[in-house]
Amino acid sequence: IPPPIRLVTMGYFPTSPRDPPTAFSINLLSQFHHLYDYTSDSITALAAAHRDLLEERGFLMLNSKVT
Repeated sequence: IPPPIRLVTMGYFPTSPRDPPTAFSINLLSQFHHLYDYTSDSITALAAAHRDLLEERGFLMLNSKVT
């Protein structure tokens, strides 16, 4: 199996198509994608991105009113 394909199957995104010197966690890239969607306020962005990421992975986030 070529190294880039092996990295993807392990959950990492290679930085080059042949013999990648570095790879990034696909989960980390997903977190940055969600952060990019909420860039108006840094703490709000982080909280919203974290909530979306957890919901995407099947966790149900409830607020103080349980809605």
